Amino acid sequence: MRMSSLPRRGLLAGLLAAPLAARGEAAQQLTVWHDLGDNGTKWFAAMATDFAKTHPGVTLRATSYPTDQWFGRVVGAVNTDIAPDLIFNNYERVIRIAAQTGKVMDLKGVLAGIADKGFLSEDDLRVATYDGRMIILPIQRV
Repeated sequence: MRMSSLPRRGLLAGLLAAPLAARGEAAQQLTVWHDLGDNGTKWFAAMATDFAKTHPGVTLRATSYPTDQWFGRVVGAVNTDIAPDLIFNNYERVIRIAAQTGKVMDLKGVLAGIADKGFLSEDDLRVATYDGRMIILPIQRV
């Protein structure tokens, strides 16, 4: 995965704003679990810095796990209601989480509120949807 090409800013803002809206404005620290290693953690730090310009006081804590550990930790955390605010991975892995837990948030409303999405194709939206719910925001092509 090439981390050098950052995704669209509007979708990034939506990605971070979704858990804030779901938890209310009192939530100021967001957590994200990913499997992108140190480069991914740096990528999320850059995203958080940009997001903080329009959302002062909001911080993001990104934690990377090896893929097999990421999957097990996410399933366990979702099933025991201690999941991070965001999970970040490819659609196949998020589909596995959604299928096994039935608890992945529908992001259609989040996407509807984002202005900068005209570049998304029907295929982008199709792969972001599972069982009638949008389970990922398609923010990066690989």
